[in-house]
Amino acid sequence: MHAEQIHHNLEHSITDMLSEFFQKQVPSEKLNIVAIPKKDLAFSEHMVIMLLSNAQMRMFLKIHFHMDEAKRLAGVRQHKSWNEVSDKVAIDFMKELCNVLGGRLKRHISHLELELGQSIPLDLEGFCEIFFEDVNWSSQTLVFRVSNQQLQVLVSAQYEITGQEAREKLASLTDESKAKDEDDIEFL
Repeated sequence: MHAEQIHHNLEHSITDMLSEFFQKQVPSEKLNIVAIPKKDLAFSEHMVIMLLSNAQMRMFLKIHFHMDEAKRLAGVRQHKSWNEVSDKVAIDFMKELCNVLGGRLKRHISHLELELGQSIPLDLEGFCEIFFEDVNWSSQTLVFRVSNQQLQVLVSAQYEITGQEAREKLASLTDESKAKDEDDIEFL
């Protein structure tokens, strides 16, 4: 019972967080954020990953993308044409995006008082995703497609809850009690 409720609550919270972030940072009338089945998580060229963890839970937050999509996102934020954005700048942009999303997720659940450490984001080849199926822990994975007419990125959150206190707190996660995100975040 707790596992299903936690999965639902995290899915809802991450969807809200992604929607708030992308509507503010990459405004688009046709922005679509939808949870998709894990089996639809296709390998992309690149993946940026970070770990959010404490003694009772851990989560790998990942952004799966192709270089052209990263360049388009960075171009929108930097008011440039996507072909003016270098590969390095695009990768750095996606790493910062992952970092900001991790921080926003922590704020979204901060009222639960689950202090989470946050690693620095790392960039990997997208095919490294196959190694996350091999980990020796019991995890669940949420996958989200963020898209508009010009881009599509996939965001996934692979998590494991090991502590009873964290299970109870995450099972009680509601919209009414979530923390409000800051409005003036500086993003690249």
